[in-house]
Amino acid sequence: MKLLKSNQKISKSNVSPYSEKFQFVFRYPVLCLVLLASLVYLKTINSGFIHFDDSLFIEESRIFNQDPGNVVPAFTRGLFGNSDNTYYRPLFLADIILEYQLFGTKPAGYHFTNLLFHLASVILLYFFLRKLLSDDKSALLLSALFAVHPVLSQGIAWIAGRNDMLLFIFCISGMILSLDYASSGNVRFLVFQFLLFLLALFTKETAVLIPVITIALLFLVRKTEWKRTVPLVISWAIAIAGWYLLRSHALAGRTNTSFSESISTAIGRAPAFVQYFGKAFLPVNLNVFPYVNETTVVWGILAIIIVGLLLILSGNILSRLTLFGLAWFLLFIAPVLIVPPNVNDNTFEHRIYLPIVGLLIILGQTVLFSGKIRADHRLLICGILVLIFGITSFSRLGYFKDPQHFWTRAEKDSPRSDYVKTELVKYTPDINEQERLLLEVLALKPQKPFTNLMLANIAVDRQEYDKAENYLRAEMQLSENPQTFFLMAQVFYAKNEIDSVFSYTVKVIGIDPENFAAYNNLAHLYHQVGQDNNTIQIIQVMRRKGMNITEDLLNLENESSSGQGK
Repeated sequence: MKLLKSNQKISKSNVSPYSEKFQFVFRYPVLCLVLLASLVYLKTINSGFIHFDDSLFIEESRIFNQDPGNVVPAFTRGLFGNSDNTYYRPLFLADIILEYQLFGTKPAGYHFTNLLFHLASVILLYFFLRKLLSDDKSALLLSALFAVHPVLSQGIAWIAGRNDMLLFIFCISGMILSLDYASSGNVRFLVFQFLLFLLALFTKETAVLIPVITIALLFLVRKTEWKRTVPLVISWAIAIAGWYLLRSHALAGRTNTSFSESISTAIGRAPAFVQYFGKAFLPVNLNVFPYVNETTVVWGILAIIIVGLLLILSGNILSRLTLFGLAWFLLFIAPVLIVPPNVNDNTFEHRIYLPIVGLLIILGQTVLFSGKIRADHRLLICGILVLIFGITSFSRLGYFKDPQHFWTRAEKDSPRSDYVKTELVKYTPDINEQERLLLEVLALKPQKPFTNLMLANIAVDRQEYDKAENYLRAEMQLSENPQTFFLMAQVFYAKNEIDSVFSYTVKVIGIDPENFAAYNNLAHLYHQVGQDNNTIQIIQVMRRKGMNITEDLLNLENESSSGQGK
């Protein structure tokens, strides 16, 4: 052993000041990851519903959710109903039912569960990357970036975004068990990964791709003997067959998308690959309600160039893990491209929750995580990124505080979306702002139903009856809506054109024979013009239909009967 002389200086390259200061982090990695993610996302518990699917599945589905026995029927229906559905998400529905027994319609409980799901995902990712990279410190740093990444904030802050977190949990934990089985042959690992894969399938259709990426992991990265994979393949086939039969039964009434339509959709959405890549590596153009045609690919192209250079510098551009990470990202993001625009035309950022693992694996192969950069410098760079990402994510959580904050931000992010503007109208108290938004909707989509009707309501509130009439006539060209005719009757009543009031009120009843307000108004109209016999007849029809005869109507009936006696 060579000893240093008393006057010999120690090389600075052998000193690790940052590592010494942060030994606690590497000694207790799971605890630090939990604290980091909680620090950023704990405030989501104080958020409410944003009235975008979350309130639909919890508040508006309270009757279905109240019965725990509906966990079983959840596996025999589509996500939004019993027929004509595209999405099959039974585990999501079952989860909401079970949580409803604890939290009811209070959003805080569901937000807390979302946070727990994210914490579980972060921990699982850390253990998965440890197996994959054989480097605990790199696994910790990459997991820390995942824990606070801004592109994932929507999946955590939005209650309905939990489906992708559940898929992540089942996918990653199942892959860990698949690796354990391949290395040990222990049947328990085989059984548990089968159950987890089944849960993943019932969470989201994307899970059918898990066997493909697992095979790539076993053969490409681990070079596993093929005989060890046969039981895994058999278990996957059994799970997919059972899931497919149940799904086919549940969605028997849905409309199938043709192969040509899927290809056409995929071509139109191809830029999404680049957009998601950019948001993962350079998260500066995030959007709470993104569309492919409204999202730039510039940041994505720049991110690809930067990552490519970092891989070239490391010499790992064609390494097995780089190719595996790329395959992971492309494969798990691909389903986004084939969703028909009429079903969902958005490229929501919560969908990258699972695909981003592939990009983290690629990042782990760049010069940032190679031996060419000192460990302390790597820690400093990652620490700075974690700080920037954490602050960005924390600030973005305000967009998911309530409907007004969400839709206001959505309108700013996607100013050409007629859907977003229409939703924002519901949560905008200022009538002038409502009118501005609705006029912009008409400019974007002149044939959009209900827009003219909403503008007519504003005009009636302002007593601008001629303007309201014009809007309502435009609405009648688009649809036969009883609300349109009902409001038109009100307009003509204000203009004292009683014959038209009768005409449009009768049209309302013709379209909606159970419309109490229309019958009520018609009874009063007949009494007003002295046709008491007709008033009595209308009230009698209401009784036969089982409608509630109010005290006002009873008085009207008595007055009409007295009038007839005279």
